[in-house]
Amino acid sequence: MKRRKNNAVFHGLQEPAAADAEERKTEDELQIMSLLHDIDCDDISVDSVIRLGRIPEADDEKPRPILLRFPSEEQKNKVLSKSKNLKTTRVGRIGRIFIHQDLTPKQRECRRKLVDKLKQRITNGETNLMIWNGNVVQRRITKAEPRETVARNIQPQDQETST
Repeated sequence: MKRRKNNAVFHGLQEPAAADAEERKTEDELQIMSLLHDIDCDDISVDSVIRLGRIPEADDEKPRPILLRFPSEEQKNKVLSKSKNLKTTRVGRIGRIFIHQDLTPKQRECRRKLVDKLKQRITNGETNLMIWNGNVVQRRITKAEPRETVARNIQPQDQETST
């Protein structure tokens, strides 16, 4: 995992149309820079951009994923945390784009099983679930809700004691 700790994988970015390998790489780099700008990560630098897999033979095939190597884990984590904003910033562009950390095949399989377990529990009627530290768990109540409840409970007592 040490080799992968500074990597992120981008899925859904359009395959470049250029025939020349250098032109394709330049198009990929421009797409990545545009994407990083869209999610407000202009200060992030990228060590390398690599398209994974073979060039698709048909135009209607899914685009290949892109592996990005960042200089530090902090930069990768910033991009991953800001990637949730892709849903709102990429409106009108072709395809849906997903960014996740670079996992080993064993980690991907474990993650896939957790996602299947999460989906199964949701179809069984459970709500407010998430994956956390390798388990499917119930989400915590937001901090704002208990404060409101506490404030409502305190006010009548304060009024009773002041009279």
